[in-house]
Amino acid sequence: MNDFKKNKEKLVTLIDNIEMQSEKLPILKNMLEKVEQSELIIKNFPNQQELPKDIYIDLTQGLDYFAKNAGDVNPSNLGFIDTSYSLIISGSTASYSALNQYNGQNQEQENWKYNSLKVFNMEFEKNNLQIEIERFFEEINAKQNLDEFKELQEFKNRFESKKIDHSAFANKMRNVCLHFKGLMKKASDLEKYGKTKNKKETWPKIAEQIVTNTPQLRKDFIKHGNQWTEIHSNLSGILKTYEDNDYEKLLSHYNELNRLLYAFINIVEKEKIKNAI
Repeated sequence: MNDFKKNKEKLVTLIDNIEMQSEKLPILKNMLEKVEQSELIIKNFPNQQELPKDIYIDLTQGLDYFAKNAGDVNPSNLGFIDTSYSLIISGSTASYSALNQYNGQNQEQENWKYNSLKVFNMEFEKNNLQIEIERFFEEINAKQNLDEFKELQEFKNRFESKKIDHSAFANKMRNVCLHFKGLMKKASDLEKYGKTKNKKETWPKIAEQIVTNTPQLRKDFIKHGNQWTEIHSNLSGILKTYEDNDYEKLLSHYNELNRLLYAFINIVEKEKIKNAI
């Protein structure tokens, strides 16, 4: 837990630093504009050796002061931030799936499970992460997936208000599962073979082709994929033999499906998916 706190403090400190730098960005850009103006004036003097020293000093004093105080300024490699963000989303989704299947040893642990799932679901609703999923489908021009996902939100509301039965809701979820995996499979086929093949692709094989090249993300993708398959299988079972307690199961599958989908879109290489459309 101490390492967790230290790592969180490092994240907060970096945010503070970047925010302070962002506040200074307009000033820095204005400085650059004036420095380039000074540079032009100096370059345009007919004979550089005869350039008046006092004018040169006045034109360069601010830049000299900046350079001394800034020290060595090297290009920043901030790519780790994107990878860290994907890992946080992916890990959060993996823990959500694990929580769904967790069986507490006592009532306190069961309460912890319930409250933890509630925290995840509130965060998803608060940040309206479904909008990001829709935006992803729009950006890659996946109209069928976009339409199905939007319809799924409507079906969920109608199911809760008892305007449709379990079969319509479960079938819509199952289609979302089936067609999104189909899209990922098609993208992995194109990457590997240059054209779509009628070859069965496993989650590990798909991960090799379309997941950002980070070992942990590929492991997470496989874990999410296995859970995706389990949800699809459970939905098929519910469609065959529906029981009263399946009402809560369906809503639970819906929540988990959303989180898994959000994880997928954050760890696959978008351009590879887009090329499969």
